[in-house]
Amino acid sequence: MFGQKNWLVILLTANTLQMIGQKDTAVTSLPLPTTIINNMEVINKDALYQLVTDWLKQRTYINTEIVWLLGSQLCFEHVITSTDPDKIDSEIVQFLDTVPFEEVISKTYTTGPVRQLTAVNKILISAFIQAFSLHGYNTRAVVPGRLVSSSEELTLDIARLAYKKENELDKNSLFAVSVSTPVAPSNPQAPEKPKSQLPLLLTVFVILLAILGIVIYLYQ
Repeated sequence: MFGQKNWLVILLTANTLQMIGQKDTAVTSLPLPTTIINNMEVINKDALYQLVTDWLKQRTYINTEIVWLLGSQLCFEHVITSTDPDKIDSEIVQFLDTVPFEEVISKTYTTGPVRQLTAVNKILISAFIQAFSLHGYNTRAVVPGRLVSSSEELTLDIARLAYKKENELDKNSLFAVSVSTPVAPSNPQAPEKPKSQLPLLLTVFVILLAILGIVIYLYQ
């Protein structure tokens, strides 16, 4: 459950971030320049982080969790036709080999008798999650947008529907997201006072005097 946390629903498409928060009345659209994201690949991660930072400077979201909806252009889909378990694994591997990304994350969604495999560019989605995480925003779930609506345009009604489906979206998230819990700092211990080295120096001085005395006695 979102509980006391605020929520932010983001629809990520190939060229835009569409966002709406719990207390917002309108959707904000943030274009993604091709110098930052192009062909579903991250071109400039630092510029992406700066883009998100500049956008968040204009917002006052606090204690917020994000539900990410992925546009259809970002999702490579395949309906699994095999029924034999061994053939299913082979069919999945063959499909994933056709997805043109260095790192891919996938999940199978079952709707009635239909099993549909969804694969996305893991590096791309991870970059967006990290960009918001750097500012204290936790990711609640990452799912294909079609699980909430087939629309490629985010609306307040779609965001509210995503909020109502929170438990279902948790289970269907492409990314296994663990929300970090702040840990109360323990009481710091007072630093120990450095021990004096005077006794050691005195001991060494006495030994040197004794040696000197022996040397003088032997040469008399």
